[in-house]
Amino acid sequence: MLKSLMKITYIFIAVLLMLSSCTNWKGDNGGGNNNNTPTPVCVPPVNVIYVKWDATGNNDGTSWKDAFVSLQSGLEAAVSGKQIWVARGIYNPSVEVGGSGERYKAFQMKNGVTIYGGFTGIECNLSQRDIIANETILSGDIGTVGDNSDNVYHIFVHQIGLGLDGTAVLDGFTLTGGYADGAPPNNLGGAIANGQNSPTITNCKFTDNYAANRGAAIFNTGSSPTITNCTFINNITLNVGSGIANFASSSPSITNCTFTSNTAAYGAIYNDPGSSPTITISTFTNNTATIGGGAIHTDGGAPVITNCTFTSNTATGFWGGGAIINDDSNASVITNCTFTSNSATISSGGAIANHSSSTPTITGCTFDSNSAATNGGAIYSDGTSAPIITGPTFSGNTPDDIFP
Repeated sequence: MLKSLMKITYIFIAVLLMLSSCTNWKGDNGGGNNNNTPTPVCVPPVNVIYVKWDATGNNDGTSWKDAFVSLQSGLEAAVSGKQIWVARGIYNPSVEVGGSGERYKAFQMKNGVTIYGGFTGIECNLSQRDIIANETILSGDIGTVGDNSDNVYHIFVHQIGLGLDGTAVLDGFTLTGGYADGAPPNNLGGAIANGQNSPTITNCKFTDNYAANRGAAIFNTGSSPTITNCTFINNITLNVGSGIANFASSSPSITNCTFTSNTAAYGAIYNDPGSSPTITISTFTNNTATIGGGAIHTDGGAPVITNCTFTSNTATGFWGGGAIINDDSNASVITNCTFTSNSATISSGGAIANHSSSTPTITGCTFDSNSAATNGGAIYSDGTSAPIITGPTFSGNTPDDIFP
């Protein structure tokens, strides 16, 4: 009898412990979860503002049910220390910034506010989001669908004086359809234009953005944002920086990013003489420049490029440099990078071209099957440039590996 009572007591204690460890969960409540899989009980954290385009509640951002239906409302309600959780769907800018008219509509980030995408609209914890399955799109296509002429100039515009720093965070979004084809400055930064602002941009995808002049996806002037785990695909500019354009001492940190099939006159990343970004563990594939520097074009400065991969990038213009051009006394540091099948179709420097007294340091890099129409299938230097090349591996480059 005593043993039976002790056994019952142990079972009772075990059940209590199990229940106490599951206070944030419940079983099937008759809502169709017939396999008794636990579902989250969402108690809204005090620091979260919810945005869900099809929410039908009070539109006050206090829960998924009562979520704001526009991102702009969430941004207006946010103060430092808040997070904004945005459910999958398409969101458009709705407030005019820097001018009057529909095309001036843009979002603006805030210091101390993190904006997260990638939710279905039921999550309790940030770890439950899935940015791939739950694509959250910030679109500049506010007018006739597919007609770029009535798109916004910039999806985000951060003007001088806003003063964004690394505590302003954008994480987990697709930015598409920014179309900066206006008069300056509305020909810069189709997706994001930063003027002396340095936010943090993480886990974002930039696709099908346009700038007539600089930075189809991101334009930086006097700005050094931190850009991590981002993808740049099919962005186009007529001038410099189809992915990112850096001006006026802009030196962003770019880590684990992918640049694919972007088109510019100069570079998927362009750096002016005062800008020296740090580019690490990033991949450049099938980017095209119609004048020079298929993947990266730098005029002066000293970018640091480490553990990057350059594949099938093309320069179709007279400056060459299928993957990289170093120009105007450039002192880039390029370390442990791989260059494969890059080409300068009418000029020199299938992988790298050095011009105008440039002195890059190139260490431990591999060059395979790169090609140039004239000289330097892997590396070309004009008569004024003197690269420091240490520990290279060459194979299959045409017409030669290094010139001169």
